[in-house]
Amino acid sequence: MTWTCDCVFRTVLAGQWPPATWRARVRRFFAWRRSWACPHGSAGAAGGREEVGGYAGGSSGGRRWRHGSSTQTALQLRASAGVGAGGGASAARKKNSAAVLFGAAGRMRYGLCCRQQLRNLVLSFNHLTGVLPTSIGCLSSSLSVLILGSNKIGGNIPDEIGNLTMLSYRSLKGNRFNGTIPSALYRLPNLERLYLHTNNLHGRIPECFGQSKRLGLLSLSQNMLSGQIPQGLGALPHLRELDLSHNQLSRKIPASLGKCKTLELVDMAHNKLTRNIPSKVVGLQNLEFYFNVSGNLLQGSILEMSKMVMVLAIDVSQNNFSGGIPSALESCKGLMYLNLSGNAFEGPIPVSLVNLKNL
Repeated sequence: MTWTCDCVFRTVLAGQWPPATWRARVRRFFAWRRSWACPHGSAGAAGGREEVGGYAGGSSGGRRWRHGSSTQTALQLRASAGVGAGGGASAARKKNSAAVLFGAAGRMRYGLCCRQQLRNLVLSFNHLTGVLPTSIGCLSSSLSVLILGSNKIGGNIPDEIGNLTMLSYRSLKGNRFNGTIPSALYRLPNLERLYLHTNNLHGRIPECFGQSKRLGLLSLSQNMLSGQIPQGLGALPHLRELDLSHNQLSRKIPASLGKCKTLELVDMAHNKLTRNIPSKVVGLQNLEFYFNVSGNLLQGSILEMSKMVMVLAIDVSQNNFSGGIPSALESCKGLMYLNLSGNAFEGPIPVSLVNLKNL
């Protein structure tokens, strides 16, 4: 059964149970959960006992979600659903996907009738369609996690999402959103992770992203974003991961990114970036995992990359870099992957590269 996104949120805001078919599936799911959690025990005596996932049973008080578990997330249900379930990776994925859906649905009655207690809303890996309704701004002001990824939701991202001021984790990845990135995102002072990749967003990356001081992860890859990478991203003191790959970004990489001393992963592959990479950017010594600028129009030397002594992977393939391959790359002791193909390098391969024991 396919639900539109608007239908789901109207049900959420009204504090109603889902249709009977969903109720039956929820009951079956929790029956399976109880049998897995306590295969040789009973469902609980009068007065109830706590089950895995914060479910309280009991013959006298009925079945309910206990008040103390209101902060338990559906993510925990998803993570635990695959434990002990046989049938290989495929069966585990099915159970995990089901747990996300049923975990969110199973909490609708209590958590959404009392919307001020709602902390986490997870509706990912379903077949939700339509547009994201403006009523999303009427959800709990305490909502900190909103995960709607891997659905079929389209249209613009509504500005009303800016009303969720406590939001720290937001994922709309893998949908069909179009339009530009809304300015409402800058009114989320607690935002720490933002996943908007694999959509149809276009336009420029707003300069105002620099106002999200707590932002640590920004993923905008696989959209149709254009223009220059904003200088304001360099004002994010806690930015650890930046993924802008597979867009239509152009012009030079801003030197202000060199101010992000906490950056551990940078992926700007497959854009239209030009000129040299600023020395402050390739000189980020805390880059620990991945530096990928492949598939652009970058030029110049890569000598400064030898300063990334902790990085595990460097990919500068399919650009216009020239000159010799610097022997100083041997200082990147942790390097496990190096791709320099599709450029204009010349001269001998440095013998010093043999000192990279993990390569």
